[in-house]
Amino acid sequence: MPTTQAEGGGASGTAFTSQEPRLSIITVWVDKGAGQWSNRDLVKDIELTWDTGSKSSITGNHTGKPYAFQFANDEKISRMTIFTGDRVDQITFVTTKSRDFKAGGSNGTAHGQDIGNGILLGFHGVWSSTDKELITLGSKFMG
Repeated sequence: MPTTQAEGGGASGTAFTSQEPRLSIITVWVDKGAGQWSNRDLVKDIELTWDTGSKSSITGNHTGKPYAFQFANDEKISRMTIFTGDRVDQITFVTTKSRDFKAGGSNGTAHGQDIGNGILLGFHGVWSSTDKELITLGSKFMG
């Protein structure tokens, strides 16, 4: 059974979930926020590519700078942290092959994720369809 948790601030928005067998590539887009968040870098979108070749984009907002990470066949996540305030500020993780990934700004509060067996299946949370920004984000790992 997958482990899940949602982290973040706002109370309104559109719920989403994305999950398939095994994630092979994660791409995170980072750009300045909208409105009151225009002075900070935020996670604007996450595109997931699974071993099956299928892709899923959470917000469809591919603005800003993309950060991509491709997992090796036997590589798992050993630690993941999502930083949030009223929006999703940053995603970081370290793999079992001692490779690091970091995308996003330097604001927000750190929320360690329960990584289960280390196989990342996807994410769930809420995004603002008006601003096309992630409001909450939680990881889904294989138990």
